[in-house]
Amino acid sequence: MPTPTQAQLPTYEIYGIDTTYVYEYVGGRWYETLTTKNQVFYPGCNLSGRASYRSAAPIQDCPPSGLWTTILKVRSTDWYPDGSWRNVEHYTDHCRDGNRIRNNYLEKIPRERQQPARYLINKAMVVGTIEQAFSSGVRRVKEHRTSIKIEDTRTSGGWKNFTVTVKYRVEGSTEVTTVQHSVVLKPGHMRRWTLSVPGGGSWATIDSISIHENRPPDPPPAIVPVPVPVLVPVPAPPTSPRR
Repeated sequence: MPTPTQAQLPTYEIYGIDTTYVYEYVGGRWYETLTTKNQVFYPGCNLSGRASYRSAAPIQDCPPSGLWTTILKVRSTDWYPDGSWRNVEHYTDHCRDGNRIRNNYLEKIPRERQQPARYLINKAMVVGTIEQAFSSGVRRVKEHRTSIKIEDTRTSGGWKNFTVTVKYRVEGSTEVTTVQHSVVLKPGHMRRWTLSVPGGGSWATIDSISIHENRPPDPPPAIVPVPVPVLVPVPAPPTSPRR
């Protein structure tokens, strides 16, 4: 997060959700076999964010007989501003002899021995959806929902108009696309909105964010009239008396 300049420009914070899905093509169908999610909560919440993880076998039905097989792993963790955490979900589903068995680690394992789902404090500076095909049977989809919070840190004064400039690189392009938003704020107030990919692209990296105040134009320089000197007639010199 940037710090206020000497002119006390508003600050901004990025938040939102980054999710990665992995799909596998099995038996003529696509199955979601891996999902990881990192959610940075809105600034000021009691929770900093939530991380979750879900790994699933393509086929969830347990065969009538067979070895002990893991078919599902789920973990979800809430993270707090002080760095502490609390697991919300932590369990594994198994198949054995046609039966589905769940091991709930929240109940069976002491908290000090549990492991949290990894949380990334910083939101990825990406917006939109990225799709990648690793083979004919495996593909990955990354979804980035990104929002911005603008806050005026001034403690006094009136309303001011600011321009927020966001620069993107759409779909990995080297060309920078600039989008500007106008926002009017008074001291202590904030605005927020969800970013979107400019130009109809499917995804974009956020190159930079900047804020400046829309100051009124300087008045034209005052025209100071140049005083015209007043010509005072000079008296003629006295004539010499005749001798």
